[in-house]
Amino acid sequence: MGLGFFDNKKPTINADEVRANIALINRFIGLLDKASDNPSNSQARDKLVDLGNKLGEALEQPEITESKKLT
Repeated sequence: MGLGFFDNKKPTINADEVRANIALINRFIGLLDKASDNPSNSQARDKLVDLGNKLGEALEQPEITESKKLT
């Protein structure tokens, strides 16, 4: 068993983990929405929304399946 960055294998996508991460991001966005009106909170929320959108787009790619490797 080697270290990940020395292996020639590409990481695999686990769609269930991606969906779980999207759910966590949505929870954080909800918490930031409830937090005080602070510019830092707004910036963090925007970045989380962007990240969630990118993860959602990754799940929608036809070439990505539960066991397909990233290229």
